[in-house]
Amino acid sequence: MSIISVNNITKKFVIENKVNWFKKSKKELNAIKDLSFNILKGERVGFIGPNGAGKSTTIKMLTGLLLPDEGSISVLGFEPIKRQAPFLKKIGVLFGNTSSLWTDLTVLKNFELLKVIYEIDNKKFELKLKELVLAFKIEDLLKRTVKTLSLGQRMKCEIVACFLHSPEVIFLDEPSIGLDLNSKNTIRNFILNYSELNNITVILTSHDIFDIEEICNRLIIIDEGKIVLDDSINNIKNKYITKKCIKITSSEKNIKWNHHHTKVISIKPYESLIEVNTDEISLKDVIIKIFDSTAILDISIISQSLESIIKNIYSKQND
Repeated sequence: MSIISVNNITKKFVIENKVNWFKKSKKELNAIKDLSFNILKGERVGFIGPNGAGKSTTIKMLTGLLLPDEGSISVLGFEPIKRQAPFLKKIGVLFGNTSSLWTDLTVLKNFELLKVIYEIDNKKFELKLKELVLAFKIEDLLKRTVKTLSLGQRMKCEIVACFLHSPEVIFLDEPSIGLDLNSKNTIRNFILNYSELNNITVILTSHDIFDIEEICNRLIIIDEGKIVLDDSINNIKNKYITKKCIKITSSEKNIKWNHHHTKVISIKPYESLIEVNTDEISLKDVIIKIFDSTAILDISIISQSLESIIKNIYSKQND
């Protein structure tokens, strides 16, 4: 059963441009056009697209910050725009470019305020806070004011605040924006492990494709307010990966290779990289021919990255 249901939603904005001192022109922008999808409990959905595709607008409608002009949205059985307290207690929201914490207060005081706002039981609060503080290693930050934190430190605290009330659905809009590699990995690993362990539903938008690849099991790509692709990441990889590379280490210094539907793209002493068009020939057949051609010490298969697949999908949309 779907816990998020989006049915034929449309959202338009009116943009005003100043023509001169006395006159303004108005232009209507269709941010979302007849968008529909359903999300099941426990799914981790990457929601991506080019700048201006409508990602953040959709997230704001799903969390009740914007009202769709047409269509309907149901999240956990609630109509988000009504912003009812039981609904808000069941969702967690993080916008990476906006702080949800009070900057003049200490981190701990922020968490204690959220405890009151979400009416979290004392014992549950203490256990959850301890779990999250240990996961993000932020014990030394608790007594510091938010405004003194670095971006990476603040984002870890924002994630803790987002999960503190044990929400059933998490909306993350660019959670790793501007972070260093270590901070990104900490956040990715936590979101993945926590959501799997607790069967939490995650909707994630990010320009960092590694966020999507590490966390999500489903991908929705939108462009100009419409869905371009909606499928599991495994299916997308299987469907769109048409080329793979085979890395060979041989006991022979120079490997001779010349077969149809393959191409040698790198040659080093005792090592070669062969590109295979899997639409034309199977990997199994190529590997058999490799073993027939040379003495193999090691062999590995390298697939296209999800990033390159998505770039190809975008380019086909723009053709």
